[in-house]
Amino acid sequence: MNRHKALLTLALLGRLLAGFASLFLLARTLGPADYGVVATVFAYAAIVALLTDFGFPVTLLRDIGAQPEKAGEFLAAGLRVKTLLAAMASFILLGVLTTLRLDAPLFWASICVYLAVMAASYGDLALIALRGLGRYDREVVLVWSGTILFAAILLAAAWSAPALLPMALALLIARLVQTGLAFAGVRNMLTLRFRGPILPHLRSSASMAADTFLTALSGQVDVILVSLLLGLEAIGLYQLGARIASYALLPSQVLAGVYTPALSALHFARKPEAAALEGRMRLEFPLGGLLFGGAVAGLMPFIAPWLFGPAFALPIWAWLGFGTFVFARFATGALGIALVARRMIRARLLGQSLGLAFLCAAMVVLLPSFGMAIAPWLAAATTALTAAVYAVALLIANASGRRGESHWSEAGALAVRPSPPAGAP
Repeated sequence: MNRHKALLTLALLGRLLAGFASLFLLARTLGPADYGVVATVFAYAAIVALLTDFGFPVTLLRDIGAQPEKAGEFLAAGLRVKTLLAAMASFILLGVLTTLRLDAPLFWASICVYLAVMAASYGDLALIALRGLGRYDREVVLVWSGTILFAAILLAAAWSAPALLPMALALLIARLVQTGLAFAGVRNMLTLRFRGPILPHLRSSASMAADTFLTALSGQVDVILVSLLLGLEAIGLYQLGARIASYALLPSQVLAGVYTPALSALHFARKPEAAALEGRMRLEFPLGGLLFGGAVAGLMPFIAPWLFGPAFALPIWAWLGFGTFVFARFATGALGIALVARRMIRARLLGQSLGLAFLCAAMVVLLPSFGMAIAPWLAAATTALTAAVYAVALLIANASGRRGESHWSEAGALAVRPSPPAGAP
């Protein structure tokens, strides 16, 4: 497991470098207002991308970890569902953008950012399949190769054409290159048959899709509300802090990528070692939150203005809020993984729903009075509320001596469904 953590850490460092390159080049090149445009479109696109994923990033990691011999089937099913939903969502989005009567550069820049986010979400599915198979070594090679090309494309655009539309187009091209590399990396390992049923997989992943959508919405609705209530410059500043916080959360993805398939396999086989592994996980996640949340709160008030320019100077208490948010998300991650491994999806849905309702209400009431700086504190409070629901659900399950499958819905548990009929992937 330690080797897997080390390899996944290298892969996520590559993602961190790619994300930081885009943040640095876009923010420095465009300034708060134009970067606010990119951030707003990105927030909406991220919701659409995660909605069209339909829960498969989580179910792939869990189900491939439990049944690796069916990795190709699971990945192909996820791609079929995602492509159908993405086509429908893109048609609707095009209609919405047309009705807004945007000027041509802003219209096409919005299209490019949207397509870049969608392309990246396809590549993530391929890399998640490799992770579920334990091929972290191949993921490292693919991620770093893509990161180098990604940074080179954006740097060339920033140097030659530092404007909104050229930078958005460069972002799209760079994401397409990364996605192409990801699928090239799985082509020789998995057999992907794209013709097959869609409706059974829509039904089987419905509850996890709802969970994923609520997670995505709670992670982006703050950006949308700040944009609507405070304007593009405020969202440009807020998105800078949110992106830094998301990079600080990348180590939690290292832990999640290792623990989710391992813990899912133990619960799937009903092995007693699951309890010890959960205990270790609940220790490592909060410690990581203290380390990386503390780094955000203690260092970024001094580093951010120097790195991104004085226009991006956030109040110190806003950075303290982002640091608190990072810690809360780390701690909640351990509880959420335990629920996924036990297939206790209803508990996750309840926690996400309550958290989302609280976040929307609190931001609408408090943002106009307290400004952008209170937003990360509200996000942290939302995460704490969700964590409380998760903890209560796990305490009830542990007290009853049950593992989750017997008393929580199995909708979304693709691994325990019968194999698809002949002709399916």
